[in-house]
Amino acid sequence: MKYVNSHRNIFSEGLCSFTDGYLTHGEKIKINLGEVTGGKLCISYEFKRSNNSISGTYVFIVREAGGSVCFSNYSKGTPTITLEDISDNTIKAYSINNKDWYKIYEIYDYEAGTVDMYVNGVYFYRTTNARISTPSFIELRLPVYSSDESKFIGIRNIIVSDEEFSIDDTVKELPLETVLSEWQEDETVYFTENTDKRMILKAKKSLGYNISSFGLYLEGIQSGEISSIEVDGTRYDVDGKSYIYVPVNTYSDIEIKAVE
Repeated sequence: MKYVNSHRNIFSEGLCSFTDGYLTHGEKIKINLGEVTGGKLCISYEFKRSNNSISGTYVFIVREAGGSVCFSNYSKGTPTITLEDISDNTIKAYSINNKDWYKIYEIYDYEAGTVDMYVNGVYFYRTTNARISTPSFIELRLPVYSSDESKFIGIRNIIVSDEEFSIDDTVKELPLETVLSEWQEDETVYFTENTDKRMILKAKKSLGYNISSFGLYLEGIQSGEISSIEVDGTRYDVDGKSYIYVPVNTYSDIEIKAVE
């Protein structure tokens, strides 16, 4: 299982707004984790808050199937990001500056009930009182305070995985180009009502980046006669969906094919 999101609204539940490429102004955004294996959950995200008027909010909450809290990160009225335990008790608070970005990296051992927290690449603290339970979903809270959009919690570069990844990893969006298309095209819209018609896409890899995993994000989907597509041979249902995000093995020669 691996979930990545720079700033797109690709959540299981909930809506948010975007401010300069990061997530903000949305409440109780939910990310379903699906099948989690291996005993640990690695979490990385960047976080900032706008000012001292923010009274407090749960920035990042990891939950089990019943909705009980496994552990969470909280931001209080004083500029902090905290490590909370199974009962939402503050284990330790890290002082921050408003309007600065902070990279949080955590390793949640849900078999031992521990969370190791790093801030900006430096080890911060451990709680030994997280829930011993396989996590089911993650919740973000990015509210607007007093109807003033200058008061916000911002999140970007989310990575959640049950396989370890580098503490330095970030999310990078790569522009796509069409190498081959058997679909019809109307300006920037591609469409087909015929099965087995292919499109081959290629991303432009940015210089200086070592990319460890890839995902394809397709937005603005409208299904008609075709309710499913194959991406690199794996079938996905698109009926009733406005977007899909799927893992791919490479950034070049990504094949999309309409199927019945």
